[in-house]
Amino acid sequence: GDCDPVADIQKSFHYTATLEQAVAISVSSGNDINCDTEFKLLHQALTHSFVNFDTINLAIRRGLRSRFLSDNFDPIGTDPYSSIPYSIVDSLEHKLLTKQIVTIGPSSDDISVQAHTYHDTPSKLITTLDGIQSIALKYNVNVVHTWDASRRNNSDEDFAHAIELSGESNIILFVDGLDESFEEEDTDRNTLQLPGGQLELIKLLMKLNKTFAILIISGSSISEPLIVNENLAALLWISYFGHDCLPFTLPINTSQLLPIDDYSMNKSPGRTYRYLDYNKAPPLFPFDYGLSYSKFTFNSKLIIFPNPINNLDTDITTNISIINEDPYRAQFVVQLYYEFSNSTVIKLSIRELLQFTKITFEKKMNKKLFLLHFIRDRYAQTTLVINLD
Repeated sequence: GDCDPVADIQKSFHYTATLEQAVAISVSSGNDINCDTEFKLLHQALTHSFVNFDTINLAIRRGLRSRFLSDNFDPIGTDPYSSIPYSIVDSLEHKLLTKQIVTIGPSSDDISVQAHTYHDTPSKLITTLDGIQSIALKYNVNVVHTWDASRRNNSDEDFAHAIELSGESNIILFVDGLDESFEEEDTDRNTLQLPGGQLELIKLLMKLNKTFAILIISGSSISEPLIVNENLAALLWISYFGHDCLPFTLPINTSQLLPIDDYSMNKSPGRTYRYLDYNKAPPLFPFDYGLSYSKFTFNSKLIIFPNPINNLDTDITTNISIINEDPYRAQFVVQLYYEFSNSTVIKLSIRELLQFTKITFEKKMNKKLFLLHFIRDRYAQTTLVINLD
């Protein structure tokens, strides 16, 4: 559904001779929506028998189903939040609820880390330095800021001043990460490490034996296992607001990745969480990794449907019991993954996310979930295993 990939099938990858054929292959492979105009060619593709009506109808049904699930067709006034004006959403009272902490680092006073290629435009952009200064002022705490060095500069010429100020401080808060120049479209990285001299300065600051915390701001993977040691009080990663679980797999290093020009998904050790063999290439943090304030237990973590699924677009149900074991109110993201075997239709992935839902638990609460799953046609005639994570 992203922009351009359908056109790329013909124009960039030269997989088909015509754009009509590219559109037909895209829809037949399960791509139900498209943000550009290529799907207007479906009529021509149908006329030339590149695709059949049943395939188009199935894509329309699934697309409409997603829109219904997203409440696109709900009557006006059904959503209690739709009537709240931006003047309230962007009010001073709400702004005061969002506070962050920082002292030094290239991302600390840089608004560009909040304004990547696609972003909203608030009435005012507040850097992490602005946030820590506003909080510290209430408690008569002095805030020192230094080292706005370029992420593309490996020089250590400004290290001395940063080390001097850190030595005079009680707490070191280092804010690092990436900016748009590393993460925008058409930009590739050849390493998962922090760019510039960030890692080297962090190593030197750790030797000061101060209370030391690191805040990493990025929209993509950063892997720096060496910065985790006994001298680090906290390591926080800021990326997508509202996410409790990683939306991608974080490898230990680039040696675990397939060559960038190899588009195979299931070639060893596999690409993405769906095909990655954790035994051959254990990630630093897997897709869906997250933390919680409480310990949760389940009545069952493995649910097996022994009978093959023979019908197209089948609905199945799962009953799950989850218990919050600790005396804390906490939220938990329930994730269900499926595995298929004995498929007569297609070579399937190792695992796929079937469904997820975020639930709030009061302390010591036991909740029973009734989940309905929609099984797509390409998984027909398979044995289903659901793994609860």
